[in-house]
Amino acid sequence: MKAFAPIAGYTAKENTALRFITDAIVNHLHPLVIYCITSVSSTTIERSCFNANKKITEWKFACDLLIVMPNDIPFDENTKTEIDKLTAAFGEVNVRIHPLHYVEQQVKEGNPFFTVVRSEGVVLSGVPIVIGK
Repeated sequence: MKAFAPIAGYTAKENTALRFITDAIVNHLHPLVIYCITSVSSTTIERSCFNANKKITEWKFACDLLIVMPNDIPFDENTKTEIDKLTAAFGEVNVRIHPLHYVEQQVKEGNPFFTVVRSEGVVLSGVPIVIGK
């Protein structure tokens, strides 16, 4: 796998979270491609003269990913549970996992979800799917 390149428009913390999430998934599942569909991060800073810790910072991260698997590698609902456990330390990670042939079929049929993800989703790992019509 090539080195993770920072994603333009994402903060350093977001890039770090996405790198760790991607690495955990790639090392466990060996997918063809991982697309980031959405991501949300928030920072809450609390300051108070009544705290010994004058400043408390909390950072939260969540993302939705599309994971495209080779056609011959089985996966099930347990796979999502395993991913939850692997990525829990980095934030909330919601995944959709599909085999390549299913994604190709959906794109050929003009499914708007897969068409938009393929053209606009951020590729975190692997090579974008190219499908001829």
